[in-house]
Amino acid sequence: MRFPRSVLPAMLLAALAAAAGRPEADVLPPPPALTGQALQERYAAGDRPGRQFLAISHKGDGQAIEVVGDLATARTVVVYVPGSGQSLGSFDSSYEGPGRAARALHDEAAAIEPGTAVIGWLGYDPPDLINPEVVTTWPAERGAERLRAFLTALDRALDERAAVVATPAQGDRAQGDRVQGERVQGDRVQGDRAQGERGLPEQARISLVCHSYGSVVCGRAVAGLRVADLVVTGSPGLGAATAGDLRTSARVWAGLGSRDDVWRPGVELGPFGFGTDPVSPAFGARVFDAGDATHGTYLRPGSPALKRIARIAVTGSAE
Repeated sequence: MRFPRSVLPAMLLAALAAAAGRPEADVLPPPPALTGQALQERYAAGDRPGRQFLAISHKGDGQAIEVVGDLATARTVVVYVPGSGQSLGSFDSSYEGPGRAARALHDEAAAIEPGTAVIGWLGYDPPDLINPEVVTTWPAERGAERLRAFLTALDRALDERAAVVATPAQGDRAQGDRVQGERVQGDRVQGDRAQGERGLPEQARISLVCHSYGSVVCGRAVAGLRVADLVVTGSPGLGAATAGDLRTSARVWAGLGSRDDVWRPGVELGPFGFGTDPVSPAFGARVFDAGDATHGTYLRPGSPALKRIARIAVTGSAE
């Protein structure tokens, strides 16, 4: 698909006006230390009792980051990034929304690997479907900066958790001796030692599952990050000509349901369009069968698409 040249100036002006008039979203805090105590303190600070929110903001359309599962002990961490039209108000309203999507992913993934935690990440301000910015990469670039910061902080927290797990018991006792008399610090060391005794791996696996416009965000963010698998569904493109252009060591997977009519322009002209269709051979992704999914049903419980997505995210294989 090509944009008529006469239309581009009008589209550019409309997108610039939309960007200028949109309030700046809050920057959400990074995750805390991945200990039971630190996580429970963070969850308790949220305004949704019974849910595990790392952060919530009600500014503008709202943002939120929710954990499903035990992040303190997870061997696999799956981060779900939603697409256009998502907000705090729609967080649980469909299988595109990060809350409902994270729960569906966790239920399926935990049946394969019980030590799985899923994070529903609405840490950026997705463009509305009627916003002219939705045909540009500008919101994705803003979102990618925030996603990179979150994933970098998550990776660092996992490294710190792994260092505790790898510390010999004698070293833990010595550390306990050094902090003797400091009750709070001692309690944390004791909790970390107990966590290590539960047999955690020295490092956890991180996978990204990105839907629709969220795949553009992930494509912009993933370069150089420690991600095992990048899974995109209903993607208009990742803002790249080929999977190699993403500059990631992650395995790149793409699925498109037979009933998904997502707009895939197949080109990128400045900020307009999103590059090569990721399910085309020219892009070079590992294409998996997403069945008869529509744009909003990839993560519907019991669907073939959900089963394959969860298996890829946990094992690195669609079979």
